[in-house]
Amino acid sequence: MKHLYPIVATPALKECKEFYVRLLNAHVLFQKEWYLHLSIDGWEIGFLHPMQPTRLPMFRHATL
Repeated sequence: MKHLYPIVATPALKECKEFYVRLLNAHVLFQKEWYLHLSIDGWEIGFLHPMQPTRLPMFRHATL
């Protein structure tokens, strides 16, 4: 295993991106309407919308 990073489930992808880019100088590595992946000084973090197209079993109960 080369990389290990947290993935946070949140419906607020836009707000997360704005916060991390503005305050922590994060760089966007990948972005879709349901997933955001950032790099911050060599560290990485992902944000996953709970209502993404291939809803994982752990999110099937989620409603917005």
